[in-house]
Amino acid sequence: MNKRHQYQVNFTVAVHVCRHFLRSRDDEPPPDVEALIRKNILPIRPLRQEQTNTRKIRSKSAVSFVYRVA
Repeated sequence: MNKRHQYQVNFTVAVHVCRHFLRSRDDEPPPDVEALIRKNILPIRPLRQEQTNTRKIRSKSAVSFVYRVA
């Protein structure tokens, strides 16, 4: 099978599915976690040639709390 894209898990949906599974009671059948997560995967789109990394990540400086000690 030749896949066109690489895929990643939609973690927001995966967390909700896992929470639903863990909260399910004994009297109701548990959801099929793997099928629900597999249904909600997202393709990873490659960057275009003219496009650089779109995430603008800046390092944050350390905050000193010495001024609170009095």
